[in-house]
Amino acid sequence: MRLMRMFTGVINDDINLALEIEEMQLAEMKEKLSEFQPGGSSMSVNAAGLGIQPLAVPVKLAGYNPNVAGFFGGPPGLRHNFTGKVFRVDEYSGEEGEHMVDLKGRLTELKGSSLKGGDLDKYDHVWDSITEYSESFNGKVLHRFKLQMGGWIVWRGEPINANGRSFIHS
Repeated sequence: MRLMRMFTGVINDDINLALEIEEMQLAEMKEKLSEFQPGGSSMSVNAAGLGIQPLAVPVKLAGYNPNVAGFFGGPPGLRHNFTGKVFRVDEYSGEEGEHMVDLKGRLTELKGSSLKGGDLDKYDHVWDSITEYSESFNGKVLHRFKLQMGGWIVWRGEPINANGRSFIHS
């Protein structure tokens, strides 16, 4: 059982949020489904393999950071790199590992908490409009996709869709 011991987020390989990050939720991986009921059946099935629903990475920071808030919005097409790093330790063997996600997306939401005397203010941020996403453990890529390359490039650590990409981009 690999338990999280520490985590951080890093924007454009420059702004490390280690001392202000309170929460980070790695992107929910969810397939698109379409319900299908054949004419000759009284039962339907959710057809899968139709793509991935859009990914988003919510992050909560303690206090206000103008350097982070400055990434909100921007001109069309502008995206930034965000890296989420999680340090994990196996509860039984003590083996240490780095679980990491790299993405290219936009800071599309910035929401402050209610201000209250004697209390720490917090800001919710959401990295969305993600066009590139990579997840790795100890340097081994588990999943990678790039919208401009047709989607999945690596799935479960193995290259995938090479023929489809060469067909589309020839």
